[in-house]
Amino acid sequence: MKDSEIIRDLRQEIRRLRKVISKVAPNLENLLKTRGLTLYKKAPQQDLLVPNRPDQVDKYYRQLSHYSFRIFLRDVIKHQDLFTVHDVSKYATVEVTQKYIEFLRLVELLEEPDSLVYRLKKRPIRSFGTTLEWFI
Repeated sequence: MKDSEIIRDLRQEIRRLRKVISKVAPNLENLLKTRGLTLYKKAPQQDLLVPNRPDQVDKYYRQLSHYSFRIFLRDVIKHQDLFTVHDVSKYATVEVTQKYIEFLRLVELLEEPDSLVYRLKKRPIRSFGTTLEWFI
């Protein structure tokens, strides 16, 4: 059996298991209610900075395992409307920062309105917190 066939079969099995679990397991809000807890606020999805394409999500997730990339991403969110390499290279070298910027362009999270000036495609992102929770 080829690797691609194994991966396809595993994905199908994951989908099947998710359906089964969703039918028998109560949702989080109901679980909290049974324990006398109330859910007042959910993490807003609009603040989640994750690529849209599934084939890019795995690459992005692996990149988030690097602390310097997470710090870089926090600065990108801080300067999300317009920034240069130097605006977001406080905790990494310019060369590493340029690689990170190129990666964000590759996974289609950045746009380049002018030469050497960047901005997030998805705005506004209020904080890095929701993305960090997603990663963890």
